[in-house]
Amino acid sequence: MKKTLLFAFAMCGTIAVNAMEPLSAEQLARLSIQINTSDNAFKSNVTVGPEYTDESNPTTIKIQNFNNSGLAISLFVDWENATLSASPQTLGYDDDYANMLMVVTPEAAELSNPMDEAFQNAKITGTISNDEIRLNPWTIVSVPTSFTSVTKLYDKPFDTKFISPNATMSQERLDWDNDWENLVSSYSQDFRVYTEVDGTTLTVYGWDDMESCVKLTRKVDNGTFTYENNPSDLIYADKKRDWYLCALPGTTWDDLENFKSENATSLVSNPITDSKVITFNQWIIVNFGESYNNERSFGSSVKLTLDTPLQLGTSGIGETIASGAPVKVAYFNLNGIETAEPAAGIFVKVSTYADGSVKTEKVAL
Repeated sequence: MKKTLLFAFAMCGTIAVNAMEPLSAEQLARLSIQINTSDNAFKSNVTVGPEYTDESNPTTIKIQNFNNSGLAISLFVDWENATLSASPQTLGYDDDYANMLMVVTPEAAELSNPMDEAFQNAKITGTISNDEIRLNPWTIVSVPTSFTSVTKLYDKPFDTKFISPNATMSQERLDWDNDWENLVSSYSQDFRVYTEVDGTTLTVYGWDDMESCVKLTRKVDNGTFTYENNPSDLIYADKKRDWYLCALPGTTWDDLENFKSENATSLVSNPITDSKVITFNQWIIVNFGESYNNERSFGSSVKLTLDTPLQLGTSGIGETIASGAPVKVAYFNLNGIETAEPAAGIFVKVSTYADGSVKTEKVAL
């Protein structure tokens, strides 16, 4: 939402400045997915809790669980310019509790003394809109409690956005039986994730409710659409191991004990019959290093339900994947909300056919 502020100047006439209305507490809370990139590459994502320090005076936002720390950072908001700023601030301690971990700008990380005025005044900046919060480059440094030095912990800074989840992932988990011989059904899990579509690529942030990024490529064969990943794509790296997603090669200890990267195959979805739903069968997240069977993640199935229908077709919206008259037609606005009686505007029209296949197209009414 925007409002226009008019400033009259005797010499210059009237100047209009666009100022943003503060988000409601509910709107702010929806921006609950933090995605970090570094050098234009994915680094991590985490669920956070944006909130106002004082809802009656929404000038300071706290991001709870920032960077999966369990702690919060504070951001000052300038709503007239839709910008953010943050002073250097503590985000916990190292494992020995001898040094503070501080969130700072890349420039401050290059300084040697945290007591320098330049360090104290180096503010992280960013922007805010109705749809997201973005932070310009920042990093983490180690500072002793004596405040006598600054140690940079990362070679390259991070860029961050906070955005609303737009899909639900439902999965059936597997785990080892009591004899550690076979994988058996364990429990069901539902959680929200964020997805992005770029041409034929669908990116899922938060697969398996972990700090992951999975890229899926759309394939079409005789009018049948599927999505699949590349098993050699790194989906997440922690301090000890690199993790990969692929099809589960079997459900016994013998099947998995010597499972190597050269034997990994793509995880391929079932044929798509609903433009808002993608389903997969058995999967595994594995590190392909030493044997860590007890730390792997397994599932018998995954269902990804998107808030907004996919735009299927090899050349974009409007390509038909079924013939005959549709048995159901639904309209969605560009926010993914179904509209019973669409008025003038741009909508996504979803036609469902008797065989369960669908056609999606963008229409102007």
